Amino acid sequence: MRILRYHLVLSLLMLLLFPTLLPAQEGLLQEEKDFAFATQLADKELYDLAAQQFVKFADAWPTSPRAPEALFNAAENYEAIASFQRAADTYLRLVMSYPEAANADKAFFNRGKLLAVLGDPLNAALTLERIRIFTPNSELIPLAMVSAAEQFRSAGEAQKAYSAAAATIAQYSDSPVRPRAFFLLARLQHDAGKPALALTELNRIGAARVENTLATQIALLRARVLSELGRYSKSDSVLEVLVNSDTANDSIGAAACLLAQSLYSRGLYSKVIQTTERSLQRRIRPHERHQLQLYQGDSWASLGDPARALSSLSRIPHDSLKAQEAAKLAFRRGMLQKRLGEPALALPWFSQILAHADSLKDITALQRLALQEQTALLLELNNPGEALRSLRLLFEELPPLRDSILMQRASIVRTVLKNPVSARQDYALLSTFYPASPLADDAALGLARCHDEAGDRNVAIMAYQEFLALYPASEEGSEVEKRLTWLRLYQPAGSPERDLWISRALLAGGDSGSALAWAARRIEEDHDYQSGLTILRHILASRREGEVDESGLFYLAGLAHARLAEKYALEGDLTSAGLHADSLQEVNRFLTSRGAADPGSRTINGLAQLASWKRIGRPLIRAGMVDTLLARIQPSDSLAATLKLEQARIWYRFAADSSAHWYSRAAAACTAIAAAYPQPRIRLENALLHSRILSAIQLPDSAIQTLRSALAGGTISAQAAEASLELAGLLEKSNRAGEAAALYEDWLQTYGYAGRADSIRSRLCQIYFRQRQFERARQCMSRFDDGSALQDLSPYLDRKRNETLLWLSAQAWLLQHDLPAAIQAFKEYIRINPEGAHRSEALLELANLYTLSGNFQAAAGHLEELIAASPQDSLALVALMRTADLLYDQHEFREAALRYARIKNAAGGAVQRQAAMNEVLCEYKQQNLARARQLADAFKKSFKERKAEALFLYEDGMISLANRDFVAAENQLKELTSKYRDLPEAADGEMGLARLYTALNKTDEALKILTNIPNRYTEPRIVALSYINLGEFYYENRQLENCMAAGRKALEFAPKGAEQQRAIALLITVFDDLRLWDNAVVLLRQYIQDYPEAEDLFNRKMQLGVFLINLKEYERGVDQLKSLLPQADAENEAEIQYWIARAYHERGDMNQAIIEYLKVKYVCRPSKLPWGTTALYEAGQTYAKLGNLVSARSLFEQIVREMGVGDQFGRVANERIREIDAALARQKG
Repeated sequence: MRILRYHLVLSLLMLLLFPTLLPAQEGLLQEEKDFAFATQLADKELYDLAAQQFVKFADAWPTSPRAPEALFNAAENYEAIASFQRAADTYLRLVMSYPEAANADKAFFNRGKLLAVLGDPLNAALTLERIRIFTPNSELIPLAMVSAAEQFRSAGEAQKAYSAAAATIAQYSDSPVRPRAFFLLARLQHDAGKPALALTELNRIGAARVENTLATQIALLRARVLSELGRYSKSDSVLEVLVNSDTANDSIGAAACLLAQSLYSRGLYSKVIQTTERSLQRRIRPHERHQLQLYQGDSWASLGDPARALSSLSRIPHDSLKAQEAAKLAFRRGMLQKRLGEPALALPWFSQILAHADSLKDITALQRLALQEQTALLLELNNPGEALRSLRLLFEELPPLRDSILMQRASIVRTVLKNPVSARQDYALLSTFYPASPLADDAALGLARCHDEAGDRNVAIMAYQEFLALYPASEEGSEVEKRLTWLRLYQPAGSPERDLWISRALLAGGDSGSALAWAARRIEEDHDYQSGLTILRHILASRREGEVDESGLFYLAGLAHARLAEKYALEGDLTSAGLHADSLQEVNRFLTSRGAADPGSRTINGLAQLASWKRIGRPLIRAGMVDTLLARIQPSDSLAATLKLEQARIWYRFAADSSAHWYSRAAAACTAIAAAYPQPRIRLENALLHSRILSAIQLPDSAIQTLRSALAGGTISAQAAEASLELAGLLEKSNRAGEAAALYEDWLQTYGYAGRADSIRSRLCQIYFRQRQFERARQCMSRFDDGSALQDLSPYLDRKRNETLLWLSAQAWLLQHDLPAAIQAFKEYIRINPEGAHRSEALLELANLYTLSGNFQAAAGHLEELIAASPQDSLALVALMRTADLLYDQHEFREAALRYARIKNAAGGAVQRQAAMNEVLCEYKQQNLARARQLADAFKKSFKERKAEALFLYEDGMISLANRDFVAAENQLKELTSKYRDLPEAADGEMGLARLYTALNKTDEALKILTNIPNRYTEPRIVALSYINLGEFYYENRQLENCMAAGRKALEFAPKGAEQQRAIALLITVFDDLRLWDNAVVLLRQYIQDYPEAEDLFNRKMQLGVFLINLKEYERGVDQLKSLLPQADAENEAEIQYWIARAYHERGDMNQAIIEYLKVKYVCRPSKLPWGTTALYEAGQTYAKLGNLVSARSLFEQIVREMGVGDQFGRVANERIREIDAALARQKG
């Protein structure tokens, strides 16, 4: 009955509930259908529709457990169609609407990644950081933190990036993302220009397993860092391993390019080719492929193989390059085709460069070269018409090249088309409208040659004379003078056929006298010596005896032969010149045999003697003949001065090869010439020779005065230009660089068109550098075209950059104490001059500079590179010694000892002695007492060096003291102070004794020694050390005033370096104890500024912030401490945050102080010292002061729970809880 009644009730209940359950069930089914529909759309890759359906699902069923999943899926589908903004917004909706959802952390992470893709790295980083706050138990936190750090770096927030990466490493010791965090820290250090610290971070990665892409990036950064540290060979090794590995990722191409660049910059072209050939077989990005092909082509070109170079470069598509790079590639290909003897194929490449004038404004030099090559190729192809047409078009399109265009056009018309009349127009245009062009002198010469070639003899002579007047120092000057001589003396006037007809007519009429007169005119006036001789031969053949004056006839014949001999010699036809000289001698013998004494006969005799003299081969005989010739020449004749000067030159040249006797004869001849011949040309040539003679006999001041006197007239000529340069050179040798520079400046102002102007400007720049007039030197260099604009095209150019100027520029920065600029300049020198004369010196200077800047790893790297690259160089031994010294200074005594041993075995003299001594000291520093004593005994047998013996005794004594062998220590130190009393090392022994007596509690004896040292020694370092030791003695005995006085005296004497650092540290400590924080702040600022690479620099910066807070300069103190947080480790971070909180507390800003205290506990990384508990206690105390006893009690309770009542913090917190409870009870009562 009961069972029946139970079933009846149950049935009634079911009937009552059914109407309400049915709709709920239907809703649940619809929800499932909607989600399934959206899922099906996604499975069918209808991502846009799927995303819409998932969003509709979330809108329709906001309370559904699947709503967060729907929004997440919607965002993923938006991502699939690259609708990144909508995807990011959808992820944001998910975390805002469902912060407790299981996929909230993934939504945060994905939104952060999308914001990075959308170009908002800062918000991406902030979003990724929030995962730790909103989902503290997420497994994604380490990955999110390192990703946030990467995005902070992309946003330029280096400090935040550093803090996030460091926090990842500190808090997640087992996370697989740690290598990624270390890599990021390395990149941040590299970004900050600290390659040594970057390498340290990379080394912390160790042997951790990393995925291939990250491993490649790590290796790539390691190679860059090693290169910056001067370890080029090690960098190359890292890159070679990477390039030759089977790893396939996007960084292989970058590694190959970096390796090729490194090898190419050091002139290792064969290795470049091997590297590029292997790398080009890999799958790499197009722009990296093109860069490798470029290095390969340039390397083949450098090795002199144009065919292979062209093959490499032809694979680079021009349309993939920027305009300037495409133009340079075109130039390369054009030059290679030209070298292969294929002008028709080379031509289009140069035309391509000239066709894009607007896009190549910054490389006019390249266009100028391309223009020259194009014109030369068209002429080589025998197409001058096309060359002229192209030049005419380019004249309008390329205004900066108009002077070159005019010059080339004129040259083609004159030399190829043989139309000097038309060519004159372009030469004249260039001279008139572009007077400052470096081609202006060539244009003036071209104009003169046009007149010459057109047969305008008189106009040509005037044009040549004008050229010499305007450009006397031109390289073509001597050729122009020869041409002028030819035109004046040897250019025939009239027609030979006409002259012969006239002479025959005269002879036919029986008028031999008239014929002779006509011959005289042809020879003496018209300079047609050949026609004159022909007439004379006809007269001789047809004359009747006594009809003509034979003396006059033979005088004319002799004169004609003399001039023709000179003419042919001038033209270089020595055979014809010799024949006419022989004929001259025959005429002279005939006249002499007849006893002729008329002026004409004497002239012929003189000409014959001069011709014979010119043909004498032995110099001293030639010099002796000069006096014979001078006896037959009038002193006023210009030939006399020329002969006398030639005689002096012969004696000078002979003196240089023989004895000093001839110097005195040459000098006497020069003195006589100077007195007798005042003509400017002779005066300057003579002064130039005389100055060289005086310099040779060690009379430089007289040489300088001789040239100054000759130049006093202000003559502008080729001789004056030469004399000015000679004078400037003598002034340089006499260390009168300022006067030399003034002369060079004047010379460049007057003769700047000359071909050697660049070399003179280089010398002027060098003088400025040496005089430390660096601004003027750089202005000088800016006017000097050193080829830097086209440096990357050097394998295709004849001109190279001026190595000397690059070297001096680097040294100038060094002399200016601008270390960063000097480092960059020396690196540039090494890069541009892989086989430069100063390469080893540059590596050594870089090592010195890096040592000065505290970058010891970079210093060691460049020293190692020098040793490896040039083991036979004398500087390699210097580098090895510097390396050993560097290791010694870094307390790496074992490695230093190995290198000192190498030097000891390889060197000799003082270097060997120093290395042997330092090897002994290294063993002492390593506490290898037996080994040190063995080496010390060997040293004493080989070298007598009292200083070394004193150092050995000191080290031995200090080791005994450290080992508490006080008797041995006292004996050794006393021996040092007595036996080597005259050496500074004795003072170190006395300070060691003072330390010994302090340890033995013999304070009176210790104090007596320390107070006497400053009275007995004068060396500042020793005096400073004695006061430091005295101050430390006073400090240990709590005589703070005496300690402060001793510290100040130490600072007064201490040189910059370790002693000064110790003195400052001592004073800061005692000032802190005496609460003299204002004095301490001054010293801290000096310390931070003077020792930026000090090991304790960070702690000193922290100390500065704390002292500022103690001085109630709260804002400055807090700013100082906050600036340190990003670089702080876990221990320092908590301490810094604690002091920030203290500052707010002491300032009276209690609420902010509580917040800052709580940051120590909840924001900072865990620390070994209980900073978090201390801060929690201080926050509780602050709450209590504000009257918020409940909050204070809560914090104290937390301390008790965490530490227990047995701990000191727990016990004190428990007492505070009881006090608060009593206070609360009183308030209720």
